[in-house]
Amino acid sequence: MFWGRFPLNKRHFGLENNDFCRYNGFLRRKYEVAKMYHFVRIKKITFAIIFGLLCFFAGGECGDVVAILMCDTHADNIEQPVAMDLKNMCEEVARIATYTKRDLKELIYTGDELFPEQVLDDVKGLAFHPDDIVIFYFSGHGYRTESKDGNPWPNMFFTMANQAVDYDLVCQILYSKNPRLLITIADCCNNYMDERGAPPVVKGKVYSKAETTHVKKNYQELFLNTEGLIMIRSSEVGEYSWCMNRGAIYTLALLDSIKLETLKQHGVSWDSLLERAASSVCRHQTPVVYRDKNSYSQSY
Repeated sequence: MFWGRFPLNKRHFGLENNDFCRYNGFLRRKYEVAKMYHFVRIKKITFAIIFGLLCFFAGGECGDVVAILMCDTHADNIEQPVAMDLKNMCEEVARIATYTKRDLKELIYTGDELFPEQVLDDVKGLAFHPDDIVIFYFSGHGYRTESKDGNPWPNMFFTMANQAVDYDLVCQILYSKNPRLLITIADCCNNYMDERGAPPVVKGKVYSKAETTHVKKNYQELFLNTEGLIMIRSSEVGEYSWCMNRGAIYTLALLDSIKLETLKQHGVSWDSLLERAASSVCRHQTPVVYRDKNSYSQSY
């Protein structure tokens, strides 16, 4: 009953030192066995305490090194340098994981795998531990257009898709997932291109739960709470309809207007949506809209 609490000695057996030697070998062995068990018991308790402390202090160090490497190995004229960038970055993130004593998780995209929609879906689907170290890296071609004024970050061009993704958008998505440390690198050009000849940028937005609910309600207002006919042509009689590499200018204007309308806090309507789309292309063509709302036709 005293094991693990007090030092074990001969008095626990009712023996004084002088008396102990006069008892038979059985009692001597009983004492020695008890003494050994006492030692083992103390050792087990000590080990359990040390193990528990180690688990406690190690609990905050269970994050990983997460490397997201996007290297456009099909980028015109720089295929070999980009391939070397990938090799060098793989070696470096491995060193980081080794020296920080963390597991390494890699998500690697090369030329054949770089398609904006898939990349954005994958990034949005990631979940990080609060102690993760996340490293994002892009190597390839990049550019910007005048419409990016106020946004100093480049568009990352994906050769196979002939499309681009805004570097800032990817960073926003990753940052919203709250890793311990986020390091993002875009090693690409950031020079201006003419808007009409620039590759299309696949856009997206990082919505909070409240914003997602808000946008959802606006879509329902436009498409569920509206009845009848909306009939659109992109130009007036005798006019041309124009397009550029990114697509038809009215289609692009209409889609942008839908996005802006669904972000509004109140007053969502087809009238304001269609008027905005028409006004953005009015220098080139005159869209016409027919609606059967209240038995009349309306044009913008």
